Amino acid sequence: MQVTLIAAIPQTKSQETVNITVNPDPTITGTPPAGIVGSTYSTMIVSAGGTSPLKTWVAGGTLPPGLSFNATTGEVSGTPTATGTFPFMVQLTDTSAVPFTVTANKTIRISNPVPPLTLAGGPQPIGEVGVPYTTSLVAAGGVTPYSWSIVAGSLPAGLAISPATGIISGTPTVQGTSTFTVQVQDSTTATASAQVSISVVSPLSLAGGPQPEGVVGVAYSTSLVASGDSTPYSWSVTAGSLPPGLGISAATGVISGTPTAKGTFPFTVQVKDSLGAIATAAISITINSPLSLTNVLPNGTVGVAYSAPISAMGGTTPYACTITGSLPAGLSLSNCVVSGTPTVAGIATVAVKVADASSPAQSVKPG
Repeated sequence: MQVTLIAAIPQTKSQETVNITVNPDPTITGTPPAGIVGSTYSTMIVSAGGTSPLKTWVAGGTLPPGLSFNATTGEVSGTPTATGTFPFMVQLTDTSAVPFTVTANKTIRISNPVPPLTLAGGPQPIGEVGVPYTTSLVAAGGVTPYSWSIVAGSLPAGLAISPATGIISGTPTVQGTSTFTVQVQDSTTATASAQVSISVVSPLSLAGGPQPEGVVGVAYSTSLVASGDSTPYSWSVTAGSLPPGLGISAATGVISGTPTAKGTFPFTVQVKDSLGAIATAAISITINSPLSLTNVLPNGTVGVAYSAPISAMGGTTPYACTITGSLPAGLSLSNCVVSGTPTVAGIATVAVKVADASSPAQSVKPG
């Protein structure tokens, strides 16, 4: 502090008095706020105390380009033209008998203008019932952190939005298209909103079970059936094996080829859709041996009841039998059995044909 002593002139036979004036030490106060390029800037560097008039100036460092210091008022003002952190030193000297000098270090930070807050809307990736889903909404500008909310409409059932991240996630439970409005708010309370939509498609499923039977040496084809809206699909056999000679198309799910061995072949087929959902089913294909006749019709006797089956093996049962030509009088064909009571002696020449239940049917007749 400063002390000024004022002595009164001595007077004859009078009391002496001394006045003491105490001035506070000079100080420099004020913390400059941050500025923005292109925006008008003003702040006061406050000087106080000491013996007036005070002299204040920038004694070191550099003010941001575009700003200047008013030594009389202590104001830093102007329009910043560049970003950065600019430290400088302010010095103060008073006009007392013994000048008192103080200094203070100050810093002004200048940043680029904050772009306006924006939010991208529109359709989001497709979801699928029963399949975990996630999508991230995209905001830009403003001042982070953001906060997110749904202000109109509703999300698909099973999904929710994170207020902190804007991520929409969950497992959809109902198919359909949901349209809703999302709002994002930045730390300055600026807001932006956008209309968003999410479509949820039906779940993937695959029909299993036995497929049509095949025959050794006969071309075979069957198409597996998947349902769901997220085509295209990809197909594979994940357990067991197809009948020898057959293969599955990865693009269509068609099983085809020419079987080379008989038997029943169980296997597991997997189908994956374009969203990555997977469905599996147990499938089986039975391959039969080729169809063949195993007997010749025996002779009969007039007046004696006659019954003889047309026997076959291989192929796919049940069989269907036909006879071309005329059986002996009194005999007829029913369910692959020739029966009746012959009434006329003689030799009847007929052609016997057996067809199985496969598609297309095999057929065989005596050579």
